[in-house]
Amino acid sequence: MDHKLKYRDEQDKTYGLTGMAIALVMADGEDMLVQMSLDAPAGEGMRFSPDFYFRGNPRYSAKLAWNQMLKQISLLTGMLMGNVMCRSYLIDRSRLSDEVIDRIKAIIRSEAVEECSLDNDEVDNLFRSNFNYFDRIFNHQAVASIARSFALELQSRRTLSGKEILDNLRDLARI
Repeated sequence: MDHKLKYRDEQDKTYGLTGMAIALVMADGEDMLVQMSLDAPAGEGMRFSPDFYFRGNPRYSAKLAWNQMLKQISLLTGMLMGNVMCRSYLIDRSRLSDEVIDRIKAIIRSEAVEECSLDNDEVDNLFRSNFNYFDRIFNHQAVASIARSFALELQSRRTLSGKEILDNLRDLARI
């Protein structure tokens, strides 16, 4: 079965948001997460602090601003991968198809070129390192167990604050 990027149903959306939250925590971006809502429209299920939307600051050096934008691209990459991997690995119990991997890479390439002017080799390195890292994370049995518990909590509560998300994912720190 070919895994699509769009949500198929509520369970798919629940695991997608779960994967994004796990990826954000594992990439040290949890301080930017404000809230998660299963009832929000697709693409709006997570709310972030203003720092997440950083687009530059004239008081920052060009290098500092570029590094911050690169970190943001890396977080977005991780969340996209977390979303798709969590859904595919835990619901479908299957690997990502080459088609889905290519679609993810195209999305990341577009963002990385637009936001940071990365060249193809830099995008490929960013993709590969994130893909390998999150593939190991979402194939880990302890992470799968944490993800299933978190998904059940999200499904029952519908909306979680940033603090509640971190409380529910605190066991990731032991992995």
